[in-house]
Amino acid sequence: MTVSDSFAISDASGEGTLDNAGPHGWRVIVFNPLPAETLESLDVQAFVVCTSASELTVSATGSGTVSSNEGSIRCPATCTATYNSGTSVTLTASPDIGSVFGGWSGCDTVADTTCTVIMSAARSVTAAFNAQP
Repeated sequence: MTVSDSFAISDASGEGTLDNAGPHGWRVIVFNPLPAETLESLDVQAFVVCTSASELTVSATGSGTVSSNEGSIRCPATCTATYNSGTSVTLTASPDIGSVFGGWSGCDTVADTTCTVIMSAARSVTAAFNAQP
């Protein structure tokens, strides 16, 4: 048997201090590892798991598109997405016709037109596109 529930964490006054909205989520999981016929000796264990999420904001100068590996970002249409802490996001720059890719800023690692960001807090990345000479 597994029971899972999420609820707001409250302070001593009973007022909710955190809820399931970002950046923190709380979950308590209770399970019985014993067979149903031994319920009189129910072993209850509880776990509290905290996940945090942060926004990645992409901007582009010049004429081109930046896309994330999982599809959440396709800038200039969608330039912001929220990711859990520790998530690796790979961004790829694609210059429009008449432009060339000029470079990245704000990345953890760069390989040509690819930028990788490891999320741990709110981040901003910029891709520069230059007009072809």
